[in-house]
Amino acid sequence: MTMFGRTRKRNSGFSLLELLLCIFALSMLMTVIASSGRRVKQSAMSTICMNNLRQISIAMATYYNDYKDYPRGLPYSTLPDQLHSYLPDSAVFVCPVDRTEESDSYSEFYVYRSEQLAKMKYTIGCPRHKDDKESVNIFSLGRTARGRVRKVMVDNVPVYPGSACTGTITLEDGTTITSSAVSMFVIQSFRMDDGRLYTIIRALDGESGTIDVQATPGTNLEIVTPSLIAAVRGTAYTVSVGYYGLKPVTEVSVSSGEVSISPLNGFFPLNNAWTGAGKQPISLFPGMQLTVYGQDLKVDAKSIGGRLNTLRRKIDKGISSNQDVSSDVDIFDWLGRFVNVDCSNISWIENPPDHFVPEETIPDFIDPESLPPGPIGGNEEETIPAEGGEETQEDPEGFIPPGLVGNENSEQGTEGPPPGSDEWLIWVRWLFFGGGRGR
Repeated sequence: MTMFGRTRKRNSGFSLLELLLCIFALSMLMTVIASSGRRVKQSAMSTICMNNLRQISIAMATYYNDYKDYPRGLPYSTLPDQLHSYLPDSAVFVCPVDRTEESDSYSEFYVYRSEQLAKMKYTIGCPRHKDDKESVNIFSLGRTARGRVRKVMVDNVPVYPGSACTGTITLEDGTTITSSAVSMFVIQSFRMDDGRLYTIIRALDGESGTIDVQATPGTNLEIVTPSLIAAVRGTAYTVSVGYYGLKPVTEVSVSSGEVSISPLNGFFPLNNAWTGAGKQPISLFPGMQLTVYGQDLKVDAKSIGGRLNTLRRKIDKGISSNQDVSSDVDIFDWLGRFVNVDCSNISWIENPPDHFVPEETIPDFIDPESLPPGPIGGNEEETIPAEGGEETQEDPEGFIPPGLVGNENSEQGTEGPPPGSDEWLIWVRWLFFGGGRGR
């Protein structure tokens, strides 16, 4: 190149600025490629997990066709053990994100429902995806959906799905669930496609105490106990759980709003006898309460013992790889109460769990004098006779639907409450679902 009569030679290399620009462009390109690859990988694992859950859902439907009931799940048994004849491929029960798991990623996020699932209700899910920010869920009717995992606080400390806690749980919409005695297990809290918050909290089997709920209107909340599921969309109520011998007992008292109760193969005291609670939801209104006695607590010791062994290995792997294993320890601690487990050589448990033996006492919220004579049990479709061997054919004056306690000032006779009232709607539902067979 000639300039001012002189010839200059251009250097063949890059200038420092050009080199820096190239490095910056390459780094940005590599970041985009890595990010895209990570998203593709996360999406692929979510798809695999969703397919796993869909297969489990189909297996549960087949199980129901055979037994007219769904697998009970923890702490009675595990899903792999209950569904092994329907799903011989054990890999279906392991989420690809759950890298330290050997055999069962889903049992702790399963909700047992005794009625045939015909409404859109959460059944089973996995909240581990996209750095624990997304949940992959199966609802009744086999519908699959992804949801955004929402923040759950316990006494101003964040907790995650799969954790057990006591204290006051505060949900993203301001709903509070408080318990100082019975442990509350956070199954999931996520946003549905329509923006509604759906939260499932479990009162751990084998414990007694009360749970007070102050629900924000519009929230979709389910409190799962061993003998019933209490579902609300904005109300205030109290759930008391305990045991009568080996039978779980739950009492729900409503202060405001409406609570939908789904009995889990339980029984009501009625007319000085025991009668099956059925499987249809029951609505409770302010001033009403419901007590349901469930089936005996029967734990498959072999199944739960095997699960404890795999949990022990999973926790050890998690600790060695610097992962948070607190939720796995919570599950281990809970299940360890139901079978004989020697935890003396496990350093990550501060207080080894004792063998769970329910006290043979009636919980404080039950009046022993109000219990009918005879054992609790039998066919849900029949009434167990009181002493003397004769079934009660007529309801006494002051009729109240089974297990319900109405307002003191409500006038209820043998013809039912006043038409059009809230109590009348409950009475009609009770008659429709078989409560009036003895009339």
